[in-house]
Order: sequence, then structure tokens, then C-alpha cells
Amino acid sequence: MVALQRNDAKHEYIMLVETSLPWPLKSRDAVISGQWRQDPETKAVYMRGRGMPKGSYPENPEYLRYYDLRSDWTFIPVGNGQVRVIMEGHADPVGSLTSWAINMLIQESPYRTLSNVRKLVPSSRYQSTRFDGIDEKTATP
Repeated sequence: MVALQRNDAKHEYIMLVETSLPWPLKSRDAVISGQWRQDPETKAVYMRGRGMPKGSYPENPEYLRYYDLRSDWTFIPVGNGQVRVIMEGHADPVGSLTSWAINMLIQESPYRTLSNVRKLVPSSRYQSTRFDGIDEKTATP
């Protein structure tokens, strides 16, 4: 994942996401425009991303580009420093893929993404990061 643009004041971002697939399949990428918000009462954070239209960013010839894509994340504080994460998404796989490849993407992609996030979160880089507009106080019951 590469941040192409980020506007913390407006709570917006544009990311390049690459999905590597095994040979003989061609890997995919997507340019995602997103925004986030926090519910002031529950302190839940909602991130919504959508694929950018064709022509928004140059395509890499080594990848097929997803355009029909949505990615929704919800982070819900549940107490004791724990957060419930809900990840939902949809992507048109672009081009022809066999059923085994589609099944692999459907099953492994969310699992790998969440596993990688879980590994990154404890690092000091992320533990010390703060964002304007995110209140980390515990929600009142």
C-alpha cells in the first residue's frame, strides 16, 4: 500500500494498493479514494474507500487495474485497549480468472490483510501516531 495523497484536515486519502497473484495470473492494483470519520459518542471510526475512475492515475503495465472497487472498514473500541475490526469490500476481479483463483482471493485476501494489520499495530511507529479528529478516549457506556 502506498499513500498517493493524504489530507488529514479533510480526513481524506488516496492509496495505491497492489495484489500479487501467483503465476500464471497477472497481479492487480487499485487506486482508492477514501475518507474517514469518527462517531463522537461511540468513538467508532469508519473508513470508506472507492476505486478511482479510469484515467485518474497512470496504470502500471505489469498490473491489471481494479476500478469497480469498494472497501469499508469499521474500528470499534471495546475496552481494555482492544478494538473490533470489521472489513467489508467488493472488487470486480478484472480480466479472466479461474474459479480457484477467485476463491483464493475471496478467502485469503481479507485474512492476510487483517493478519498483517495485527502484526503492524504493536510497533512503536503506530502506537505513537495520533490523528487530528480521532478521540481515543473510551466511549461512555
